[in-house]
Amino acid sequence: MSGQDFIIEFNTARCKKCGLCSHYCPQGVIARDKQGYPYVSAPEKCKQCYLCYHRCPDFALEVKDFDRESVSAG
Repeated sequence: MSGQDFIIEFNTARCKKCGLCSHYCPQGVIARDKQGYPYVSAPEKCKQCYLCYHRCPDFALEVKDFDRESVSAG
């Protein structure tokens, strides 16, 4: 599945800027902005391994697949 088939959204109200999502991403898809919040910098590289989702201790991200129901951590 390509990066065009889904979207990763971050909930900044829940995010504590720990960086685990970007640290565990094997493809380097997630970067951090000037305030330290994560964002998707290279969606085309994402392999949908869900490591970012599973490693987030604050349930601050959601993976929305356009073909199925969304997978939500919160």
